[in-house]
Amino acid sequence: AVALFNNVDGSENTAVGRGAGQNVITGSNNTYVGELVGTLAADESDTIRIGDVSNGNGSLQCFIGGIYNNFQPVGGMVVQVTLDLADDHLGWDFGPSQGGGLPVQRRAPQRRSAPGAPAQRPAMLNGKIGKIEKLEATVARQQKQIETLTAQLKEQAETFTAQLNEQTTQIQKVSNQLAVSKPAPQLVNNP
Repeated sequence: AVALFNNVDGSENTAVGRGAGQNVITGSNNTYVGELVGTLAADESDTIRIGDVSNGNGSLQCFIGGIYNNFQPVGGMVVQVTLDLADDHLGWDFGPSQGGGLPVQRRAPQRRSAPGAPAQRPAMLNGKIGKIEKLEATVARQQKQIETLTAQLKEQAETFTAQLNEQTTQIQKVSNQLAVSKPAPQLVNNP
């Protein structure tokens, strides 16, 4: 099975893994990582699924390196990954059994729009509008050139046709004059 196989109108989707994101048809801005990830989820948007096949049989452990401000502790320490809702950074806190921090209060994440996206769209649109306006101006200029060349060709064709008709008339006159000026045939009698 191919990743994003049924995607028809969705955009800005990323899928890595055999069969990942098969149910995304019109959804946008999704990220799926892992074999068959998102195959049991309905068509969705703005979702990240990593190792989640949506049926309870997904990955039971997840190890992520490079989390913001994470020094990757070594040894038997338990580290809880946290999400700072103010700036969307993943971070870490020592688990309650380690005595290094407060227990993390878990709650369901709230659906939010992508930060900065509304501010970026007008800039992107302005750039595209400028390109479209340039293309429209080029098309209008080329259309004008085509109309001018067509008019010139039509005028030249009319001139050529008139000259050809005049030459045909002159040839006919000369032919008629030659026919008139021919001496009448004479009969010669040889005894």
